Amino acid sequence: MCLHCGRRQNQLLEPTYTRVLKGYIGGANHDLILNSLKLYNSISNFASGRERKAVLEVFPWELKSLPKLMNMRRKIKVEDPLNKPDIRTLYILLMLSFIETGSSTSTKALFLEQRRDAFTSMFKGLHQDPYVVIRKVLEACWSGMWGDSKLKRTLKIGVFNEVTLTQLCKIYDRVEDGDDDIPADVVHHFLLAICTHPGSGVCFKDNGWYPREVAEDQRPFIEKDETTVTKGKVYNKILSNVLRNLKANEDLRQQELVMKILEACPELVASYWTGAGLTLEPRLSTRWFTNIALSGSIISLPVPTSSFLLEDKESSGFYQPYPPPLSNVIENVFPTSLGKGFLTKALQPNSRSLVQHSTALALCKCLVKYGEVMKEFQKISDALEEVEEDGLWAKRIRDLEREARKRIPEFQVILAFSQRTNADAGVKKELLAENNEASGTAHLDTLKQLHILGILEASDQFAWTAKYGAAKQSSLYILLRMFIDTPVPVVHSSLSRLIQHLLANSILFQHSADEVELWLVSLPTTKRSPSAEAPDGAPLTDEVQGVLVFLDECIQRCLKTPYRYIEEMKTIAFRTTIQSTSCDGQGAACCQMGAKTLTASDTLSLVTFIRELVFRLHATDLDGSFIRCYVEQIDSILSDVHLFPDFVLVTGAIRREVEIMQYCTRHFLNEIVPPPLTVAKDVREFLTAVEKLEPPAADTARAISAFELVDWLRLIDEPLRSSEIMRLILIVNRYHEPALKELIWATNPKAPLLWVGPTPVEEIRRYATFDWLFVSTSAEQLADKTRRSVLVELAVAPGASLASVKRVICQIEHSLNAILLTKASAVADLLDLVNDVVVRSSEALGADHFALKEYVFVHSPSIRSLSITPKRSVDVQEAMRRLVHSNLRLTDPEDRRLVAETALHWKHEVESGSTDLNYAGIWIPFLSIDALLDLSVTIGESGVAGHAASRFLSTMVDAIRARVLQDELVNMSFTNQLMRLRSRLPDIPCSSMGRVAVDVRVPTFEERRGAVESSTTPVTWGVAAVSFSRAKTWTTGTVDIIRALVYKTDSGTSFSAWLQTGNYRERPFSLLVRVLRARLDSISCLGQTIPDAEHRHWVENFHKFLACCADNEGEDVQHYAASCLIMLFPLLANLRAELSAALVDSVATLPVMSLPVEFLKVGRVLGFECPSFVDALIEHGAQWAVRYFSDFDSFDSYLESRVQGLVELIESASSLKTHIIEPFLTVIPQKKLSNPLAVKLLNAVLLKAQFKPLIINRVLQTIVQHHRFTKLCSVTSADEPHPTLRDRLVQLLHILFHLHPSNTCQITHILPLLPIYYGTISISDRRLLSIFRLFESQRKTSIAVLFEKWESSPDGTSNNSLEAIRSLDSNTLHRTCLQFPKWRVVEDQSAEYEDATSNIYDPIFMILLFVQMLADSPPTSVFAWIELFRTNIVGVLIRALSAKDDHVYGRQWRVLIFKKTACAAYSFSPTQRDSTPSPERTVQETADVYNVATLSCLRSIFYPYQFMYPIQQEIDTSDVPMLFGLLYSSSDEWRRERTWMINLLSDGLVGSDDWKVFKRRHTWDLLASIFQSSPDRALRRSIFEVLVNLTCIPQAVSSLVLKSGLLSWIEMQVMHVCDDEAVLWLKVLENIIVTLDVQKVEANTNGQWRYIFGRCLSHILQSQSSASPSVLSLAVRVLLRLSLLQPPLPAMRDLLAKAFSRLQETEKEPGAWAAKPSKSKAQLCVPHVKATLSECPADEWNQVVEYLWRISMSLSEKTMLWDRLSCRLLLTDNGDVAHWLRVEAVKNLAP
Repeated sequence: MCLHCGRRQNQLLEPTYTRVLKGYIGGANHDLILNSLKLYNSISNFASGRERKAVLEVFPWELKSLPKLMNMRRKIKVEDPLNKPDIRTLYILLMLSFIETGSSTSTKALFLEQRRDAFTSMFKGLHQDPYVVIRKVLEACWSGMWGDSKLKRTLKIGVFNEVTLTQLCKIYDRVEDGDDDIPADVVHHFLLAICTHPGSGVCFKDNGWYPREVAEDQRPFIEKDETTVTKGKVYNKILSNVLRNLKANEDLRQQELVMKILEACPELVASYWTGAGLTLEPRLSTRWFTNIALSGSIISLPVPTSSFLLEDKESSGFYQPYPPPLSNVIENVFPTSLGKGFLTKALQPNSRSLVQHSTALALCKCLVKYGEVMKEFQKISDALEEVEEDGLWAKRIRDLEREARKRIPEFQVILAFSQRTNADAGVKKELLAENNEASGTAHLDTLKQLHILGILEASDQFAWTAKYGAAKQSSLYILLRMFIDTPVPVVHSSLSRLIQHLLANSILFQHSADEVELWLVSLPTTKRSPSAEAPDGAPLTDEVQGVLVFLDECIQRCLKTPYRYIEEMKTIAFRTTIQSTSCDGQGAACCQMGAKTLTASDTLSLVTFIRELVFRLHATDLDGSFIRCYVEQIDSILSDVHLFPDFVLVTGAIRREVEIMQYCTRHFLNEIVPPPLTVAKDVREFLTAVEKLEPPAADTARAISAFELVDWLRLIDEPLRSSEIMRLILIVNRYHEPALKELIWATNPKAPLLWVGPTPVEEIRRYATFDWLFVSTSAEQLADKTRRSVLVELAVAPGASLASVKRVICQIEHSLNAILLTKASAVADLLDLVNDVVVRSSEALGADHFALKEYVFVHSPSIRSLSITPKRSVDVQEAMRRLVHSNLRLTDPEDRRLVAETALHWKHEVESGSTDLNYAGIWIPFLSIDALLDLSVTIGESGVAGHAASRFLSTMVDAIRARVLQDELVNMSFTNQLMRLRSRLPDIPCSSMGRVAVDVRVPTFEERRGAVESSTTPVTWGVAAVSFSRAKTWTTGTVDIIRALVYKTDSGTSFSAWLQTGNYRERPFSLLVRVLRARLDSISCLGQTIPDAEHRHWVENFHKFLACCADNEGEDVQHYAASCLIMLFPLLANLRAELSAALVDSVATLPVMSLPVEFLKVGRVLGFECPSFVDALIEHGAQWAVRYFSDFDSFDSYLESRVQGLVELIESASSLKTHIIEPFLTVIPQKKLSNPLAVKLLNAVLLKAQFKPLIINRVLQTIVQHHRFTKLCSVTSADEPHPTLRDRLVQLLHILFHLHPSNTCQITHILPLLPIYYGTISISDRRLLSIFRLFESQRKTSIAVLFEKWESSPDGTSNNSLEAIRSLDSNTLHRTCLQFPKWRVVEDQSAEYEDATSNIYDPIFMILLFVQMLADSPPTSVFAWIELFRTNIVGVLIRALSAKDDHVYGRQWRVLIFKKTACAAYSFSPTQRDSTPSPERTVQETADVYNVATLSCLRSIFYPYQFMYPIQQEIDTSDVPMLFGLLYSSSDEWRRERTWMINLLSDGLVGSDDWKVFKRRHTWDLLASIFQSSPDRALRRSIFEVLVNLTCIPQAVSSLVLKSGLLSWIEMQVMHVCDDEAVLWLKVLENIIVTLDVQKVEANTNGQWRYIFGRCLSHILQSQSSASPSVLSLAVRVLLRLSLLQPPLPAMRDLLAKAFSRLQETEKEPGAWAAKPSKSKAQLCVPHVKATLSECPADEWNQVVEYLWRISMSLSEKTMLWDRLSCRLLLTDNGDVAHWLRVEAVKNLAP
């Protein structure tokens, strides 16, 4: 038979059959593939593998579809994948057959040499295979490959290379397959076998800490025909790469593998720190704790002493003559990743205790390892008999000590940490030693518990449902047991937080996380002796154990099959018509009780626990029917028939627990059981006997005795009185006071035994809670105010939360619902109790108090029923009135919203006339004003009389008045309704209230008015005319109402009729003009026209307006009249000629010395429509100005306003007549050259008129030859009256020179300008430089010869350019170097950058002057060169090396400068240190940070007593100079050196090139860690300067936001922002939002950056500093930029509300907002830079309001804030936005 099979198999291996099998395997039919692979496997395994080599040769390895077989898995899982393999498994088994133990070595070698790729492909995806397949593969590889010593090691390593090992590491994630069959364990043992034994597997024996000798491979295991595996620095390159992929900080198995590999290959430790990427920056996270612990374990690895010995056999036992490299040693002792900065930061006082503790342990391990290494090195040094100075090992000891000093914290840090720890020892001892043991060290376990609990709470990987080892209970059981047993309060609270955190996030409490606290409080605390028995013989087991074991089992079941619990709960809920998805263990408890699977003691414990829990849960459900139905089910299960007939007392106790449960859920429904007259004799004798006993000495025995009394009370079947209960309480208090809690909860509330007199005793009040004391109170006892005050005190205890007070209200609600229709007096008492609780909780809850009121008035069914049900008793009505009036305010819109539906219900009831007005008066005042007015009119017209009606109407009137006085928005029908009420309610001040109601909505800017609302019920003009316009006298209030009606009604026809009557002539013009202006404004905004019938009247009034503007009738009246002129002129288009003539005539009639400001305003607006009026007005204004300039020397506000208006009028004119304004050219240069406004007027004239060259020359000569010309053009200080005079005069000269350059550019005109030129970058000096260039271009002559006499001081002169340079201020030049203006170019910039400061020099002029000096008068001596360098002008040239403008700083300039200064500059510049100066290297553009470092080093040479940065011989141009050496300096001047470095970074961080250097060493991360760990304000300010410059660079901002988490870091910092840092943070945020690539960041973060940005602004707006105008204006500006981004931020509404709240706070402070704050550079310069960081300007109030309004417009829905901001914006009338809003508001007001 075997021979026959063998022949058949040989036939199958013939080409005829193999071709067929090849087709099958390469086809698409899975069945053929499966059967073909089975056939090949059978042939390969036949006869112990006799034909394997033949199978290997004939198998179609060349098929392209063969790799696809690896992905063909069976979709349906089978129990044994090896017995029923799929295609992938068959293919794997076929390949494993070639390397298994039965295969020959030659077959294995042939297979691994030829088919290695196919074999290694099975490891890809192996982590997805079943456990048995993984085990089969690894066992075959171990026994067949690694167990075969004849097989070459090269082939083995070729298979198990880095890729294969990485695939195997993925199996570590497979830990879910069961307790025994865990794939992770299998692969772990396999990798330990091949990776952790030097000389076997893939682990090569190396030289330890010594580097590999690359020249020759001296491995002892190398074979003759084996090539070297690696030529790197280490042999174990494979393991080095595998270590990077292992997750040692997530899996203990992988951590063990890492430790074993590093212990076997110590040469890999140094490279592991960088490859593993362990984050060791101190932070409170489980990942960091794991990383720091892993680092400590790696550091604690033993010292590889064997590597210190020579490897030669002849030299065995002799030490190496040279030590290992310092870098390898130091990385094994003090790794770089655990640097000095991290250690110092973690040991700071502001770090968390856990962080300090873990860091201290890691540092101790480093020091221990350091001691071991030093000891070993010293031992070798002594053995080699080295001389201490010259020995290599001794030198290495010194090097190691020096390097270690750099990597450990400073001594003062360690000392401070030690002192702080010793100082806290007493506190810790007091904290932990809660029992009476004296030794604090005995409680280190308690401290460890606190640390572990903190870590578990912060970790998201804690499996609290898992069971470890042979434990029968889960981790939750252990935590609950500790929670009950621990005597230490701090541990108890930590356990409570942890358990609530764990359970709140599970399916058990997903419906309500607050219930976890109720479950914990309901857990039993009873302690019993092991032999405890009930009087009926029932064993009393540990109550805590029974409840916790059962509860743990229920939780486990519920988590595994939650649907069963949910279905059971839904069944109960269906019975009560309430759908609930709560999931707890009570259903399982009932089932087990009914099935008698619990003992009598455990049943009693569980029923007691369920009773307390159900009672507490009942207080969380306002309906309560579900709980009551649930209690009924428990009652049916725990009936007498199903309980324990052998234990009568325990059965009776169980039944009493159920009865108490039923009573608690139906409080006030069941009758109170009266106390018995007498008590059984046995009870009295028992209590007397116990009172005589002395308590045991041991605390445990005392506690057990106290709880025995509690069990006695629960088991006794005799009624008790209050006196016996008090005796029992006193006994228990004497034995074990905490047992009073269980004793109080064991009393039967059906008999109110806890009240002894009006208040309970002190022992009860300490441990009683509101819920149990309330349910133990009868209705008669509740009527006592003293008892109610005790209940309120317990209900709102110190630290009460919203959830706890809600439970109190809910419990009262249940009782209230039970007696709602039966006991009126008790209902009133319960309402008073609710009132007292809500009032008392207002202070305790704070912002949550409104949520409590909403719970009471909206969600409480009984209170809502009482609110809308009429015919209640007087007591109930008064109690409800007290509840409403004590907790709801009429002026609060949120309070009104709570009872809006109730108030509307009573409105309908009152209108129907079928209700009691007295009870309705409680709710009616909370109606809206419109509803109040409607109801008032209805009652007034119905003729209802009587005291109740009068009182009711008075209540409504008071409510209306209160609401109007609060500036509430009312409906447009308000005035109409008030007029209708006039006859009915004469006591109401209708006129005054009407004025407020309508006037608050007029969109005017002249006076402070309210917001705008559309009209729903128009008020007719006829009503207003009858009521107000026909009044005998007009008052201001009358005019205000008429103006409001004009805006809000369709008053065209009515107003026209009234106007044509001519009655307006009888009214005072000062009042009439306001009404007329309102009418014109309404017509203009609505785009209407004036009817022809009104033209005559309007022309008449037009002349009155002109007369009013010309006369002095008050500024307000003139303002109204001018406004009317401006609006009326375009409306009367057909009468324009007549009106123009009237305008011109009005100017002609003006006296020469009169120039009304309103005329100038009208002329500026009507200039294009009436040019004749403008010409006449300019001519008159010129005469007026010439007369005033000639006759008056001083300027007052009257003159300034008119001159300013005349300037604006001239600027708006198209052209001027020369003969009219030519007198200006004579008067102003001669008499008013010192007045800025006069000079400004002259500038405007010169720009608009055309003058002959002769006249321009004469004016120019007059100015430059003025006797005070130099003094007038001198630099003025900011505190002088007119600081802009120099700018105006220089602008005047600039205009004059450019009008006729060929005539004005004369040497006599240029010479006077030299003394007033200071060489700065201000706009004046740039204009002067522009004039000098104009002269050179016109005259073709260089002006350089004139500047040989120039000096920076206007009073001095110099002989040559060198002296001119020496006259420059060195500090200003140095400031120019640091604040180098990169925007400055060679081209004329006289009209740009007008905000540039004058405190730095112009670099263009400095370079020109320096070149001129080199060409004409270079220094001739050493001291002359020194003086030149001391001016710091060379620093300007060095800083210019990084400029981008080749026209300014091109190659020819740099080469010229280099050639002339090579011999001097080369000696001092550390950026060039070649043997020969090279122009080519000098002209290379370098980053600003190097140039700043260079010029600072240069300055430090010539100013050694003022140097800012230390001198450095060489600077690496690819890195930040001296970064680590100065930031983390260990010298005595460390603080100063750190300041130097930060200043260097802030000064040198300018452009993208600097950022490339800056980010190379993660410089910002270093500064951020210093910032958040240092309280030094000066240091933080310096880092702010770096950050603000950094955020000006777009590339830097994008990189920091996306890669470094800059915004998240800022959010953490601004959570507690300092007052003086708020502006700095806002400037940084504004820089970010301005320079950020929004589209890129939005795409990468999915919009999350805007949420973080919004939270940063929210924190700042919540800080106290945001109440200042400067901070608020900047915050609002940043907020506006954020609101303009799309999509809109959801939190924008809240941010706007916070900003508006801060605005309101600033408005309350007088003088907070300046009337006209000066424009500052910081307001114009965005992004902000270091130079403007100190400035803190505030925008005008108008501007801030406009920004806020624009933000409100970006919201998707209209809010109340929009109304409030709109009224403020209408008030400003500032800008186009306010004007647009005003026009739209008027349109909106129109019907």
